[in-house]
Amino acid sequence: MKKFFSMMMACAAVFALTACGEDTPGGTGGGGGNKGGKLATPEVTETHTETSITVSWGAVENAEAYIVNLAGKTYNTEACEYTFDNLNAGKYTIRVGAKAEGYEDSDLAKIEVTLTGATSVDWFTQTLSLPAVDETVDYGNGQVVVYQPYNAVKVLWKGTGVADIKYALFETAALEGVADLQIKGNMNTFEDINGALELINSADGLEVIYGGLSGSTSYTACVLVENEAGQEFFTKEEITTEGFDVPAETQAWLGSWNAKTSQVISIDNQGKGVLSAKDETFTLTIAASATAPDMVVIDGLSVLGEDNPAVGYVVENTLTIATNFSIGADANGITYMWLPFVAVDGQLLGLNNFGGEVPAHVLTMAEDGTVTGETGKFGVRFEDGTEAQAEVVCTELYGVDQQGQLYFFIESFPAVFRAGAMEVTKAATPTAKVLNKEARNFPMSLSSVVL
Repeated sequence: MKKFFSMMMACAAVFALTACGEDTPGGTGGGGGNKGGKLATPEVTETHTETSITVSWGAVENAEAYIVNLAGKTYNTEACEYTFDNLNAGKYTIRVGAKAEGYEDSDLAKIEVTLTGATSVDWFTQTLSLPAVDETVDYGNGQVVVYQPYNAVKVLWKGTGVADIKYALFETAALEGVADLQIKGNMNTFEDINGALELINSADGLEVIYGGLSGSTSYTACVLVENEAGQEFFTKEEITTEGFDVPAETQAWLGSWNAKTSQVISIDNQGKGVLSAKDETFTLTIAASATAPDMVVIDGLSVLGEDNPAVGYVVENTLTIATNFSIGADANGITYMWLPFVAVDGQLLGLNNFGGEVPAHVLTMAEDGTVTGETGKFGVRFEDGTEAQAEVVCTELYGVDQQGQLYFFIESFPAVFRAGAMEVTKAATPTAKVLNKEARNFPMSLSSVVL
């Protein structure tokens, strides 16, 4: 501190001498008329910590003040140093110039500094771990979820005086070349921020779980917190999920399949659907999912073509293709989902989101490899109390925005979708692979909080 004040006093002394010295010939001041010449360029040095940069320079003859520029913003000072605090990791370019009334501003001196960012603070910690095998969490209201070390990551946040928090989880590979500033702009927030902060600042902290992840995959948990004093802390930590073996009963379904349905649904410009008889043939490619041993990913089921995967579950010799399953979201916040068209007592009800996963197609494989198929059926209860057996006659890919608005992923109406029970036979050239989910920010809501 003593050295700092000595430097400040030295600068002040120079200012006094230059200000009280003789007028430079021809100098009129203020930037108009003849100037007293161009000021010398400051000679700048720097010192830095993990999160701050201090630039300093010797006093420039005749200078009355200095400008300091960082990231397009200019700051004015009469001192011979300037400090930038609370900076993120990254490379910074700082420019410094001298100015005085009656003189031409100096050229800008440039200095570049690379910061590592803070690696820890004494008021907040983030701890990552994997769940135990078959770890069960009861969220109440009948919602019980079983997590595995290959499809989930646990995060524990503990702090003192934490006033705000944002969080995100990404596949580590997706963050290659991505700056921290970009990550900060794509993070999640809690709807009940006060409730979350109360738990974070408690003795036990707040534990959350990210589910639906892939096995043998590295994930990076990012968190941005601010304390009551306004200090900001951003950290990224990696953890890799465990792998698993694909069981034989799942492997039997992997590969390419020739598929056929005997019905179609035609939808007109008003959204009215009509079920009619028509053969539709197409090719399915079934791959093992990296999310769970009994899960597969199916390309080709949608009339939109491949790369719009559906999800199925293998139990013993039966493959059930599920609807109401999210397969990701785009940059506009539209979530891609498989949604069912259903019929009750032969009457087509159109597109219905019944909540939760429902079977669309049920395929059963015999010991000789032949497959028989039927459409999925489930019970529904109407508002008047009556019950009926619903049949999922067709599934298709749709988008749902945050307001629940549906989007059809087709160019125009009328449109035709495959419907009815599906028959499949093994294709001549089977292919098999493990398909990972596309790298994206995996959101975690308060419903995933372990209290």
